[in-house]
Amino acid sequence: MNPELLKFDEQAYVHKLNANELGYRNGEPGGAGRHFYVSKSCVGYFPPLSEVVLNDHVLLDLIPPHTDEVVLTKYVYHNSNTATDNPGENRDEYRIYLNSRNDPGRDYFKPDDIVVIVKLYEGEDFLYKVLHIKPTSDEYKKVENLL
Repeated sequence: MNPELLKFDEQAYVHKLNANELGYRNGEPGGAGRHFYVSKSCVGYFPPLSEVVLNDHVLLDLIPPHTDEVVLTKYVYHNSNTATDNPGENRDEYRIYLNSRNDPGRDYFKPDDIVVIVKLYEGEDFLYKVLHIKPTSDEYKKVENLL
C-alpha cells in the first residue's frame, strides 16, 4: 500500500484490555492465550463471520503499534452457542488473537492498556492499524473517557 494514498476510516474500535484476555490467571501472566475481545456491538467494524459455521474466522491484515509491517492476525467468532446443537456448548464471543509478531515476548500489551484499531483504505483494499495507549501516557484519560 502506498502511504500517500491511504485514507483513515472515520470510526475506530477502542478497547481497554483486561487481564483475562491477556492470559493472566490468578494475577500471573502466561496462564492462557492472548487476544483482544471484540464487543458484539462493534463487530460490524471487522469482516463478517458466519453464525452457523463453527468458529468461523478470517485473517486480518493488521499493523501492530511497534512496527510498520503487516502481520496476518486471526479474527475468530467462537459461536458454539449458535452453530451447534449441544446444550453444553455456549461460547458466543469474537476475538482477535495475538501472535509473536504482534505481541512480542507475549507481554507487549498489559491490563488496562487501551488499543485503538483504525481501518485504513487504499481504494477497495483495507487493513487495520493498532494504536497502543498506556495508562502513563498523556492521552490515556482522554481516550478512556470515550469508553
